[in-house]
Amino acid sequence: MQDAQLVGAIVEGDRQGWAELYERYADPLYTYCVSQLQDREAAADVLHDTLIVATERVAQLRDPERLRPWLYAIARNECHRRRRSHRRLVALEEAGDVPAAAEDVDGELRLEEMRRLVRDAVEGLNPSEREVLELAGTHGLTGQDLAAALDVSVNHANALLSRARQQFERSLGALIIARTGRAACGVLDDMLRSWDGRMTPLLRKRIARHIENCETCGENKKRRVNAKQLLAMIPLLVAGGEVADKVAQQRENPELVSYRRGLAERAGPFRRDGFPVSQVRRYRPPYVTIAAVSVLIIALGIYMFAPAPRDQNEALPPSETTTLPVSVPTTTEDTSTTTVTTTTDPTTTTVVTTTKAAAVPPKTVVVTTTITTTTTTPPTSAVTTTTTTTPSSSTPPPPGTLGVTPREINLNAGPGTVRVSSKGGTLTWTASSADPAIKISPSAGTLAANDTVDTTISLTRSDNAGGAKVVYTATGGQAITVSVSWSVIS
Repeated sequence: MQDAQLVGAIVEGDRQGWAELYERYADPLYTYCVSQLQDREAAADVLHDTLIVATERVAQLRDPERLRPWLYAIARNECHRRRRSHRRLVALEEAGDVPAAAEDVDGELRLEEMRRLVRDAVEGLNPSEREVLELAGTHGLTGQDLAAALDVSVNHANALLSRARQQFERSLGALIIARTGRAACGVLDDMLRSWDGRMTPLLRKRIARHIENCETCGENKKRRVNAKQLLAMIPLLVAGGEVADKVAQQRENPELVSYRRGLAERAGPFRRDGFPVSQVRRYRPPYVTIAAVSVLIIALGIYMFAPAPRDQNEALPPSETTTLPVSVPTTTEDTSTTTVTTTTDPTTTTVVTTTKAAAVPPKTVVVTTTITTTTTTPPTSAVTTTTTTTPSSSTPPPPGTLGVTPREINLNAGPGTVRVSSKGGTLTWTASSADPAIKISPSAGTLAANDTVDTTISLTRSDNAGGAKVVYTATGGQAITVSVSWSVIS
């Protein structure tokens, strides 16, 4: 049964359609939820809610052929909702067996070692890269399906996937060569002489740089590392029949109609095509802000033509005033007025007054030109130019907008990196944690407009699994919290 037929069967209330939906998608959705939540019980709860929402909302899916990305989009939002309400996560248990096909990847490494390599490499990625890589590598979502699951454009999804694959390949290559290539390269062996077996971001970068410049290690990496094939080693977990039984009972119980509808409403809002709007915070492209500023500048620069003030004791023609926004390469710090008076005939004098004032938006000034024609007494040939310069009042620029990514990190594979950014202005930032085991470096600084800095979060000790909060604050009372988690690290 194709997905479109499956959707039709579920809409019509066919039990066989529901059973096939569960058989086809429950395990991969459960695997995805476990990877996002690191907690199997929580993942089972999210899978349950996802399937309830799906049965209630499936009739609204405009294109039934897109059932698979639609299910992942719902599961993604439900995982995000679960994380917000359950900040402390339980450590992930060991995954299931690796597919037998993985034995062909590299005969010199045992399967368990290779599983650990893949996990360590994936742990080295930030949460967004990890999610994109899993959706594409483990679950096979690409192109429009991947974009729909993430609620981004296709180009954006492709860019995210390309970067995630590149980072995974570099991380995996560094790990494999570090563990298997020391005998063939003396330089690498010297670099890792005091290595304790744990891969930190700094060491990973050093090894990756060495591989790029070393012919021996470069060839070794080409022979040993196949990132695409290794990603397939991440096994699908089995959801079990308990969730299916529970959902089936609730789906058919008429007394639980309001409960099911409540879950479906909570999962919204939904777009016209039936896909849910992503509840995961996303990067907003800069052109959105630029467009908004452009509209504001145009609105400030356009005025209606209006007659100039006139003396009621004189019968003079009205003045004509035109105000137009004009873009110039640089801003102005003063206000200049230039008046030119010319006589063109015995009875008419034309006065052109141009006033240039500093505008609020950078790199834009407003030029106002007033042309006044009056009747005067007999000819006087004269050209008068008067220029006055007065200092303009300047207001301090607004502080920049604080940005912090990622918002969640795991320190099992070593120190994590969090990027601090300033959008639209200068800001002073600090980072702190109430947990004395957390070390942040650097923990404070000043960023120019649209600048970034990477901070490293590490553990000074770890006797037990746990978590902590790191709060980044900046000018203007801005504050962003990063959730930090870890298992026991010896």
